[in-house]
Amino acid sequence: MAATQFTSLRIFPQPLQSVSYLLMSTAYINIGTPLPFASRIIQLQNTTDNEVLISWDGITDHQFIPANGFVLLDVMTNKTASQEGWYVGAKTQLYARFPIGSSPATQGAVYLTSFYGLVEGN
Repeated sequence: MAATQFTSLRIFPQPLQSVSYLLMSTAYINIGTPLPFASRIIQLQNTTDNEVLISWDGITDHQFIPANGFVLLDVMTNKTASQEGWYVGAKTQLYARFPIGSSPATQGAVYLTSFYGLVEGN
């Protein structure tokens, strides 16, 4: 009888990215550098005392994060190794800014945590 082979996805963290409130304004600024690998999980944390807008193209507002809030994108939830799934592409650059007319932040940063995955066989 042949042995059953199992495959699974193993996730690895990418380098933590961030931008300090001191560098932020109402114009978009890069959150770190482009993602080195396609991401399966993305977490954006706003530890500033101000609301933050996130953009995926540096022009358009795509996400809102309240002061001391976060957004979690788990685009690979419930995916098995044999199924295709979503991911955030390698070399994606994310951007952050404060809303126009908001008060200046006095502390914190915006953090980008991301994970990529590899298929492994047992």
